[in-house]
Order: sequence, then C-alpha cells, then structure tokens
Amino acid sequence: MKFKIKFTIRHVFRYLYVFLILANFVVLYSIVNFAKEYVYQAIIMDQNELMQASRGVGDINVEKFEAIIKKIEQKSIH
Repeated sequence: MKFKIKFTIRHVFRYLYVFLILANFVVLYSIVNFAKEYVYQAIIMDQNELMQASRGVGDINVEKFEAIIKKIEQKSIH
C-alpha cells in the first residue's frame, strides 16, 4: 500500500484559512473574557462604591457641619 500525499498550494491555503478562522474564535473568546473581567466588573464595582458613598451622605448632620465651618472661619479671622 502506497499513500500518495499531494500538497498543492490550494490545499495549503485552505488549511491556513481554516486555521485562521479557528484562531479568530479563540482570540475573540479571550478578548470577551478579558473585557468582562477587567472592564465590565470595574464599572460595576465603581457604581456600587458610588451608591454606598451616596447612602453615607445622609448620615452627616448638616447643622453640625456648618457649626464646625463657622468655628474654623472664626479662628482664621483672629
């Protein structure tokens, strides 16, 4: 039994084309995972931190804050 292996330019380009298509899927999958982990999660975490910070503002007594500012202004005048 003899096997004849024929490699023509057409076959080489066909295999190269298929390989490039598969490589593109791998690269796209990697890019999507990277963006999801490092970009999307960072945006969600920033929004959560902003929401927590905005909730904390309600705990500040504005009258006390204004009184402290007035005392600082009085000390800076003298």
